[in-house]
Amino acid sequence: MICDFSGALFTKIDGKDGIYLSGRDMTERRKLQQNLMELNGSLEKKVIKKTKELRKVQFQLMQSEKLSIIGELVTSVAHEVRNPLATISLIVQHLENKSADNYQIEKLKAIQRNINRIDKIVFGLLNFSHPSRFNFGYYNVNEILERLEPILNHFLPENIKIIKRYDSKLPQGWFDSACLEQVFLNLISNAIQAMKKGGELYITTSFDPVQKGIIIKFKDTGVGIPGGNIKKIFTPFFTTFKEGTGLGLSICRNIIKDHKGTISVESKSGEGTIFNVYFPLEKRKEKKQVVEGI
Repeated sequence: MICDFSGALFTKIDGKDGIYLSGRDMTERRKLQQNLMELNGSLEKKVIKKTKELRKVQFQLMQSEKLSIIGELVTSVAHEVRNPLATISLIVQHLENKSADNYQIEKLKAIQRNINRIDKIVFGLLNFSHPSRFNFGYYNVNEILERLEPILNHFLPENIKIIKRYDSKLPQGWFDSACLEQVFLNLISNAIQAMKKGGELYITTSFDPVQKGIIIKFKDTGVGIPGGNIKKIFTPFFTTFKEGTGLGLSICRNIIKDHKGTISVESKSGEGTIFNVYFPLEKRKEKKQVVEGI
């Protein structure tokens, strides 16, 4: 019990001193005050939390609006650039076919290479600002990787060997197969560029029963990534390759994110690089097809 006492000294009419004492039970009042303080503290925490969430939403909205404006600008610029670029390319090809001078032919080929590079950059910008519409379905990651075989046979250097370690019991996942082909091809291409002197690329697929997801690992024996660059590699336009646009990994991350997956990297200079891609398995209800006339 919590009590509050007060007292007062006074003099009676007859001249004698007297003392007045009073007390009251403060237990319930203290409980109410404590409860009020706890409620205020809880309310303050909720306000702070909601304020942070609101600021986050506002920031995302601003970013979304910026991306929308950038997307419109990129589309307009891309259109204005690619049309004359195509004309220049045709003229260069025509001159190359007509010329008999080896010096001129080499210079024209150099022009064509740079035209192709500009076109590649513009295409990357379009891909980054206007992601493709997804066409999801149930697919096996191993089969998606195997589809890349003809492309890899075409540009894979003789001094690089790809070693496949695919889980034969890998379950199907809810993917856009074309987009995943783009992701895997980009990661393989980066690994090849990192192994100019040759090496091995290990591609591993597995199922994680704990996280209930599919893991795809790309491990190369290349030059590795300096520590200061690891945090930058997913940043748009950041690249260490002369022919790179710096958009490939950014697009890959966006595609993986749209699949509710994650991508991470482990690397050290001179010791190769490992890219880990993770996709959670989700049960999806496929839309029932309605057949007319039945």
